[in-house]
Amino acid sequence: MIDLGLYYETARHLRPRQWLGRLAEFLPRPSVRVQAPMEMRPPASSWILPAERAASMTGPARARLLNRERDIASPAAWNDPSSERLWLYHLHYFDDLCAQSARTRNNWHRALIARWIEENPGPAGAGWEPYPIARRVVNWIKWALAGNPLDARSRASLAAQAGHLEHRLETRLLGNHLLADAKALMFAGAFLTGPDAERCRTLSERLLREQWDEQILPDGGHFERSPMYHALILEDALDILNLARAYDFKALAARARAAASLLLDFLPAAMHPDGEIAFFNDSAFGMAPAPRELFSYASRLGFEIPSGPGTGSSSRPAFGLWAFAAGATRLIVDAGAIGPDYLPGHAHCDTLSYELSVGGRRVVVNCGTYSYAGPERARFRRTRAHNTVEIDGEEQHEIWADFRVARRGYPYDARWCMDSGSPMFSAAHTGYMRLPGRPLHRRTLAWRDDAWMIEDLIEASGRHAAAAFVHFHPDARVLEAGPERVVCASGGRRVIFEAFGAPWRLEEAEYSPEFGLKTATRALRQERSGRGGLHFGHRISVRGEA
Repeated sequence: MIDLGLYYETARHLRPRQWLGRLAEFLPRPSVRVQAPMEMRPPASSWILPAERAASMTGPARARLLNRERDIASPAAWNDPSSERLWLYHLHYFDDLCAQSARTRNNWHRALIARWIEENPGPAGAGWEPYPIARRVVNWIKWALAGNPLDARSRASLAAQAGHLEHRLETRLLGNHLLADAKALMFAGAFLTGPDAERCRTLSERLLREQWDEQILPDGGHFERSPMYHALILEDALDILNLARAYDFKALAARARAAASLLLDFLPAAMHPDGEIAFFNDSAFGMAPAPRELFSYASRLGFEIPSGPGTGSSSRPAFGLWAFAAGATRLIVDAGAIGPDYLPGHAHCDTLSYELSVGGRRVVVNCGTYSYAGPERARFRRTRAHNTVEIDGEEQHEIWADFRVARRGYPYDARWCMDSGSPMFSAAHTGYMRLPGRPLHRRTLAWRDDAWMIEDLIEASGRHAAAAFVHFHPDARVLEAGPERVVCASGGRRVIFEAFGAPWRLEEAEYSPEFGLKTATRALRQERSGRGGLHFGHRISVRGEA
């Protein structure tokens, strides 16, 4: 049965541009056919080595994507219904062209490009959807600029793909998808010559200026509030700067450098001391280049790289992320909006959640992102998959389907102190105020007496039940588990979790650091019920030896 309330609460936040984009999908639009040869624009200077991902081709006709390896020898593999949609998208991206040790696989790549052209005549199939086109166009051109000439047929295909994309910009989604579309049009418009290429460049310049202004927050974070997507948007800005330098597009280079500088400055705040991103909203390893790759790439493009990324304290209030370094710990807390109201598709129920590293190792983690579809998608987005509080068995935000959010809460009253001696943060959110009694969750995290104090207060009328969760990284080994005290071993240290206001209960849990990969771990649950205000929490301290 259709829940009209969910549809209404979801749809009312959409922008008119998104409605028009949805309507446009039902209208006939031209398909572009370009005859070879298409001429290439000669670059003015050399292309700089970009950031690299892990290799994904394991053979000339095999690919390992999202931790699933499959044979791709058959033409049917491009749209195999037994493969999940995201896996097929990644197959069509051609990321391996720019991956580690790509030169050793040049013959595989050239053959795969020829196969794609032959076996995907379009304009139907996963490979002709806008986002896969955008990613593929950029990768083909980056591969060519790295010294792998594209023949006339490949150049004609590039022009046709760019023309197809031009008429199918993802205005129904906006956000990172529209930015990816704009990037692809710029790459095609710079790499090829002729009136179609110039039109793509002009359109792209307008879109890039508009989208960077909107999507990059004043504190440098990306407005979808996902560290993973922030890293992807940073890579996009660096790639566009690289392209602009290669073709001597001075105005574009200046805009791309300004965008990349803001994004680069933000990234260390969303990292752990282990050099990787924190898991807030849709985030996982391997989807974007690792931060070390992005820093190296930025350095090659002339940026000064932050020292000790992921180690100090940082305040990013526009994004809603705070990081505090104290003792041997670094605590990162999320108190931001779940994303733009018109684009919350990558949101998780992680408001006021935190992650904690001790001695450079992760100890408290959110559960990650396993998939973009199905029951696993829902499980890893729910409140109890994060280190925050669930009230009356309900979710913080009405997350439904794979990328939709109906009623959602908002953080407010964020206060923080960055003093090195006693960092403190407190905030509340309205996610549960739709429930009877209008419960409000307020959390305070403070460094006191060489320990982190996490205090939760539920302000409400009537009777309510609250449950707080603390998820351990799989490497954190539980040594002792009692109702008031739980001790973990991590990196030669003992990390002690002491409950107050409600006892601990140790549970089985799952952790997904990469798409398609999950591992068993343990989690603590703390439950408190009653009338009026509920107050409970826990204390985390560290001892030198496990």
